[in-house]
Amino acid sequence: MFGSPTPARDAEFTALVRSASASLTRTAYLLTGDAELSAELVQEALVRTYLAWPRVRSGVVEAYARRVLGNLN
Repeated sequence: MFGSPTPARDAEFTALVRSASASLTRTAYLLTGDAELSAELVQEALVRTYLAWPRVRSGVVEAYARRVLGNLN
């Protein structure tokens, strides 16, 4: 259903997490106004982004994760 995890997929996702976590956390904090809620929101957005990885176009992954943040909030 979601595609099998591969080493390349995991490496790409890890790179996203490293490069986008701070920015996603700031956005989540602006949405929630609470540090704990924003951390949980980012975590859930990253999980959903990972699950949707095969459908997400390369180059817009961070935008996709940011959109998930808004939708979850």
